[in-house]
Amino acid sequence: MADQNVVPFSDPAAIGVAAVATGLLITLANLGKAKGVLGQDRKKKVGARIDAFAAASRNGVNAADAFKARVELDTLKATYDGQEQALVLWEEEVNGRLDQLSDEFWTEVAVALDTQIALLKLQEEKEQDEVDEVQTVLNEFEQRRHDLQTRAQKRQAAAKKATQKNE
Repeated sequence: MADQNVVPFSDPAAIGVAAVATGLLITLANLGKAKGVLGQDRKKKVGARIDAFAAASRNGVNAADAFKARVELDTLKATYDGQEQALVLWEEEVNGRLDQLSDEFWTEVAVALDTQIALLKLQEEKEQDEVDEVQTVLNEFEQRRHDLQTRAQKRQAAAKKATQKNE
C-alpha cells in the first residue's frame, strides 16, 4: 500500500513533460528563496541569542548559565543546519529529476526553462526588494539552459557520427 504522505514524481507522459518540468523549476525557485529566508532568519535569531546572553552577563557570568546558553545556541544552530541540509537535498533531487527529463525530453524542458526565465525576468523588474534572490535563481536557470543545450549538441553530434559510421 502506498504511503499517503509521500507524493511520487509525476508521470511525464500522463500530464505533459512541460508541465512536470515547469513544476520542478518552480520548486527550484522556491527552494532558492527558502534558503535565502532561512539564512536571514538564522542570522537574526543567532544574533538575538548572543545579545541576550551578553545582556544577562553584564554583572557577571555564571558557568552553569553560560553552559545552558551555549547548549541552546548550539541547538538553534543545529536546527538551522538541518533545515538547510533538507533544502539542499531537495534541490539535488529536483535537479536530478530535471536531468532525467531533459535526457529524454530536452526540447520540452528547454521550453519550460525559457518560460520560467521570462517569468523571472518580469518578476525581477517588479520586485526590486528581492532582486538578488531572483537574480541568483535566474543565473542558475540560464546556466542550466546552457548546459542543456551543450548536452543536446553533444548528443546530436554523437548521433550524426554514429550515422556516418554506419553508412
